[in-house]
Amino acid sequence: MEIEFKVSMDELINFNMKYIVNTKIYKKQIRTYVGLVSFILLGLMVLLGSTLYTVTIIIIYIIFFFSRKKIFNRSLRRRLLRIYGTDKLIGTFETTHLKLMEKGIKTNTKFSEKVHNWNSIKGLYLLEEYIFIPTMNGESLVIPLWSLSSMEDKKLFLDNIINNTNLELKYSYPDSV
Repeated sequence: MEIEFKVSMDELINFNMKYIVNTKIYKKQIRTYVGLVSFILLGLMVLLGSTLYTVTIIIIYIIFFFSRKKIFNRSLRRRLLRIYGTDKLIGTFETTHLKLMEKGIKTNTKFSEKVHNWNSIKGLYLLEEYIFIPTMNGESLVIPLWSLSSMEDKKLFLDNIINNTNLELKYSYPDSV
């Protein structure tokens, strides 16, 4: 089976931002971020000691606490833009030709040709408008469902991967990514 698709940088960043906020790693980083800011503001309160500074720091902390996710998400989006903007990943946003083969999944772009062996595929996820396939080497395939012309093609595509990898199709973003 062969399909062709193109995912833009905005689509990929929006995909990651939509699902990453529910992972354990994201939640742990938010807690660490809040703890670090709390520690710094507490240190400032102790160092400055003035009542006026203490009240100001408490107000700053309250504002920070209620806007922490927005601040962290903006920072995460900037990091993703920086990562996806590197020359290393330039082929990610080119038209990708994907072919299911006996050995695995072969992807061709203008810049590269890769074969992801069946045993290197860690999971198979169906998420609203995308099929998400993480691999052992840290790369992930994000395949838009619109690239599969019909429901029969989607079923055939997923069944082929399931049969070759012995993985179970999951409907939620992986917690470990």
